[in-house]
Amino acid sequence: MRKILALLSFIVWMGFIFWNSLQTGIESSETSGRIVSFLMRMAPEWLSEETLSLIIRKTAHVLEFAVLGGLGGETVRLWLSKARLWLTVIIAFGISLAASCADETIQFYVPGRSGAFADVLIDAAGIALGLLTWLALRNQKKKKDEIFLNNRPRV
Repeated sequence: MRKILALLSFIVWMGFIFWNSLQTGIESSETSGRIVSFLMRMAPEWLSEETLSLIIRKTAHVLEFAVLGGLGGETVRLWLSKARLWLTVIIAFGISLAASCADETIQFYVPGRSGAFADVLIDAAGIALGLLTWLALRNQKKKKDEIFLNNRPRV
């Protein structure tokens, strides 16, 4: 059941990313524009609206793909349970990076949007961040499990 849930989570999140890419340039600008308008009220005077918009858009790339990377790590671990950890990370990274390339390709065909290799690199950084976070959480859980097993009362 956990395998199915992990795979569905990964697929749904990838669908969310692709859905965002299918927004036209105008729709995408309106979405990020609302966030920029809100944050401009709190931003320092020297920060331009254009710069803040760029920061918001690129941060969204990193966060979207960090989540995908983490979900990918857990999904691959569950489905390939006998695989070594390094192989799990490489496979999850590769699948997530392929999704990033597909995402940027989709944008070539959406009015007002364009795919960019720089965005694939930003997505790759997000994937790496997500996988590193997943590894850290996994190791933390392992340590807690070891502490529990070593300190339980013996019968």
